[in-house]
Order: sequence, then C-alpha cells, then structure tokens
Amino acid sequence: MIHDDTKRQARRRRALVALSAERQRADEIAAFSSAVMTAVTEQEVQQVVLTRLAATFGGTGAALAFITNGRLRVSSDARIPIQVAALHGLPLDAPSALPYVIRTGEPQFIPNQADYITRWPHGAMVPYFDQLDSGYAISITSLSPGGDQPLGARLVTYEPS
Repeated sequence: MIHDDTKRQARRRRALVALSAERQRADEIAAFSSAVMTAVTEQEVQQVVLTRLAATFGGTGAALAFITNGRLRVSSDARIPIQVAALHGLPLDAPSALPYVIRTGEPQFIPNQADYITRWPHGAMVPYFDQLDSGYAISITSLSPGGDQPLGARLVTYEPS
C-alpha cells in the first residue's frame, strides 16, 4: 500500500516558511529596538527611527515628532505620503491624533479618513487630514515611557491594501 504524503508535506513547507518569516520579523524588531535603545542623542534616535521604522513594521513611510515648548517638531523619511512639514508648530493640545497620542501615551491606528473624523471631529482642520482620504492608514505610538513627561511620538503610514 502506497501512502501519499503530498498534502502533508505541502502544509509542512508552508508552516516552515511562515515560521521563518516570523523569526525574521522578530529579529528585525529586536535589531530596531536595540538601535533605538543605544541611541544617545535626539539626532541618533531620529536617524534610527527614520531609516528603519517603516520597514521594520511593514509600513511605507515614517515620521517622528518631538515636543519643543508645547509644540510639535516633526521630521519624516522621504517615503511618507503626507505633508508632515505642515505639522511643525502644531500645539500639543490640538484636536488631532498625533498630539492626542503624545498627551495620553495611548497608541492609535487610523485605518481611514472616516475613522479619523469619528474619533477627532474637530481634527479635519489638521494639515494632513485630507491625505487620509487616499486610503493610507496611519499608526501612531508614543515615545514616552509611562508616567514620564511626554517626549513625542512615531508615526508609520501604510498603503491601501
């Protein structure tokens, strides 16, 4: 009697490929985290984040916001699809996702413009709001350790699927 293991072997190959991809992703995240933790100056943090963040988390672009005198100072990589320069000087109390994350420390994922306006109805005046209509999703995560003074946030954009 001949036993056909073709399907079982195919499942095993797919599982091994998936496991390898997960290990690679874990290694990339560990390397990114290590690089950020060993950065000493704000410029070093900025360089690490802007060169590695989007790729590490599967995004298309990245931005970094720091607070200076209660206002945002934003920089980005060349691949980000929104006009982050328009966010320079935005006050920390602005009715928008980026300042909200910095104030509260609560990460946010914004899948589209409708979700954004539902959560921040007054945020339509924020400079990058109209870019969300193009289908890009945005995730924003605080750079501040819990309970500390807010430092800023990182922002990653994702192309429509």
